Amino acid sequence: MKDLLNAAEMKAVDQRSIEEYGIPSLVLMERAALEVVKRARELLEPGLSGNEALEHGPGRERLLKERKRKTVWAVCGFGNNGADGAAAARMSRFTAAARTRPCFSSVILLPSLEGKRSRELEVQLSIAEKLGIPILTLGDPLPEACDLILDAVFGIGLSRPVEGVYKELIGLMEEKRQRELVPVAAVDMPSGISSDTGAVMGCAVKADVTVTFGMRKVGQALFPGREYCGRLFVEDVGFVPGDPEQAGEHVHAHGPEDLMEIPRRRADSHKGTYGKILVIAGAKNMAGAAYFS
Repeated sequence: MKDLLNAAEMKAVDQRSIEEYGIPSLVLMERAALEVVKRARELLEPGLSGNEALEHGPGRERLLKERKRKTVWAVCGFGNNGADGAAAARMSRFTAAARTRPCFSSVILLPSLEGKRSRELEVQLSIAEKLGIPILTLGDPLPEACDLILDAVFGIGLSRPVEGVYKELIGLMEEKRQRELVPVAAVDMPSGISSDTGAVMGCAVKADVTVTFGMRKVGQALFPGREYCGRLFVEDVGFVPGDPEQAGEHVHAHGPEDLMEIPRRRADSHKGTYGKILVIAGAKNMAGAAYFS
């Protein structure tokens, strides 16, 4: 079985890694952004594995010159999830595969220029600004080109229904996804989905890929959140594991490896070899569970 964490449990793992063990928050953030960019590149260039196709082989320079430059929108909130997205926007533009010229054009889209930003977001925006990456808001003219959206608005921190400018941001991402078929890569959690229950908190982004960090979240296993995540990748970014004594307190999920725990049946056995089970199930006009049993 594997543990599923809710938002509070995951934040505790994060804080434990940073405060008790001294792992810098920005180090964890850079590693998280790298994993997001890796999966984002797979969406933009199907068939490529990381930078492999560009870093090796005689056709590398020709590929770089001939391929159309693609535009990535990093739609970011004011918290550390937004900082992950801003870091990923920078890395998607400046990668090892872009030594000849940037592979992608990237922009960072914020709810507004005003608002309480996390310290890490301020750092990432400062880096992006120095590198000439546009930092825009909904009130600015947005580029027409959009080949991929990085959804980094809320992450696992959402606890109330989406409203106001955040609802507009989610509406913009969904419009791009539905009308223009722009793929969406969600950072940690599709925005608008509760990481505790999987519920849609008013409105939500439907991702093609979700890259989550450390451990899978409860809301990524329960519907409708599971569907909104698209293909889910759980990546290790260097968190210190939680206290083993607390593992029993988490929600658990079975995986294919748990099937190996079921004893194998003997080839010469029959239905009477392994005992009998009494099933108490069903009620008047509600016999489906009894039949299935």
